[in-house]
Amino acid sequence: MNEYKGEFKFEGELSNKSKQYLLKQQMIRTIIYGIVFSILISIPIILLAIYYNALILLFLVLPFIFIVISIVSPLYSKDFPKEIEVVDEVIYITTKYGTRSKQINNVKKVIDTGDSYFIIFYFPKITTCLCQKDLLVKGTLGDFEQLFQDKIK
Repeated sequence: MNEYKGEFKFEGELSNKSKQYLLKQQMIRTIIYGIVFSILISIPIILLAIYYNALILLFLVLPFIFIVISIVSPLYSKDFPKEIEVVDEVIYITTKYGTRSKQINNVKKVIDTGDSYFIIFYFPKITTCLCQKDLLVKGTLGDFEQLFQDKIK
């Protein structure tokens, strides 16, 4: 990572295109996690049913409910960033639910979508972060790209 330590601030309402992209990424992430979690829960239920009683299979409805909830939850939360600020190697993401902070060294990659940057953090500290280029109010896009030069795809 480059040693540039400038400050950046993206502030304002995301465009519909950016919101759609962010929502799609959130849905993909929650569906994957929902399926993995459901499989991990289903295995012990099936094993218990084999060894004890087939009625235990009725508990398989719980992982199914979890998958449905994980698919629907991004549609209702709509946790879009209102302000993203990078100060002293920390990214502050402000949404309607509050402010979260992530260290820059936790950034796995930055996807340049053309009109925005989608920042992906390492597992398990996953936070959705989309910086729309035309909402930059502090710093320059060139310096922002320099900060993440090894991680921009």
